[in-house]
Amino acid sequence: MSQPGKLTSTVKRAAEDAGFELCGIAPTGHAPELDHFPAWIAAGHAGEMKYMEARDGRGDLKRASLARVAPWARSVVVCAINYNAAQPYSTEFDDGSSSNASRGWISRYAWGRQDYHEAVLRRLRQVEEALRKAADAEAAAESSAAIITRSYVDTGPIVERVFAKYAGVGWIGKNTCIINQKKVRGFSWA
Repeated sequence: MSQPGKLTSTVKRAAEDAGFELCGIAPTGHAPELDHFPAWIAAGHAGEMKYMEARDGRGDLKRASLARVAPWARSVVVCAINYNAAQPYSTEFDDGSSSNASRGWISRYAWGRQDYHEAVLRRLRQVEEALRKAADAEAAAESSAAIITRSYVDTGPIVERVFAKYAGVGWIGKNTCIINQKKVRGFSWA
């Protein structure tokens, strides 16, 4: 495309219009962090998240390389929503105490009335549609091919936090969450 800056602006404006707090675009090249992924899986660190162990036809881990699952991709658009809330739902228990060994905390991303995958994907589709319209208009003007897109909310065959890092959305914390100094709390990203 002849005007990548214009397309980047379109994507970021569409992300903001869809309610995302952060948006960045990462290159699809090699990410050194992914070199550790096969050993991490082999050590059993994925736990019950069996989808992380998905393999391609050659037996290679899909999430270990974007080039294996999307060789046509040139960029990864990463959008983020802060899922922080004023206070946890589970801070007070029936007995009035703020701690109870028989009860656990509810993760902040799960506080919504709708599965966050659906809520975030709906917003991603808005961004995807704006990107597609802008790219299609440019492609028609230049007689070039239209774009190919895929949207995922932490369910696709990629390690999305790595691309979030390279897109400038934040850095990867020890808890493996994306941390953004300006936003302070964790993010749900796609």
